[in-house]
Amino acid sequence: MKLRFIVVAAMTCSLSACVSWFYTPGLAKLGEYCQEDAGYEVTGSVEVEGYFAASKHACEFCWKPIVEDGYQYLEFYNTETSAGSPFRHEGLYRLENAERTSEQCHEQLDRVMKQHGKRMQSLQNYLAHQCIKASLVEEKKSLYAVSFETSNIQVNGFHSSILVRSESRTWEITSNRTLSNSIYYSLYPWPKSSLDYSRKFGCEDLGRRPKLSEVLVPKK
Repeated sequence: MKLRFIVVAAMTCSLSACVSWFYTPGLAKLGEYCQEDAGYEVTGSVEVEGYFAASKHACEFCWKPIVEDGYQYLEFYNTETSAGSPFRHEGLYRLENAERTSEQCHEQLDRVMKQHGKRMQSLQNYLAHQCIKASLVEEKKSLYAVSFETSNIQVNGFHSSILVRSESRTWEITSNRTLSNSIYYSLYPWPKSSLDYSRKFGCEDLGRRPKLSEVLVPKK
């Protein structure tokens, strides 16, 4: 299936947004970045069992693609071996579903998931019968990879509102052919000078961005 979306964001100014404009440091700069750089492109989709997470922090909530999205496995290269990491070894890991009675549950990751499960009923239901198995492997079996990287842009030194640029890419590993690419901006205002305390602003006019599971479709 071939899809193609190319969207260039244009900031609009509703009454509420215009009011926020005068009180939110960085909102004008957000509009510039959204108009000049943000957008997304999807050139295809494919059915997969799993994928390789190529981001720097690949295992932050790395159980979610399996538990919530229905992928059979997730692969990533672990470099974080500190006491706070559920993984004690550096190397290529493959995470997969396992029955709780199989005695294959990864103990540290299971503990982390149970902590999150206190606030997520769906995760509690999953953990009642299943768990995540984690194996160190020599080679990837993934045919596709996903990256998600962020960078911060300080609006100015005094107000210190932060703009966050998020870029994601999905591609075929052997050919390096891109299936999807997305650039998005979010603004976290300086709360002491903003009426929008605790709010986050983004490129609202981009429209609906495709989910990863619509590009790399989990195989049933």
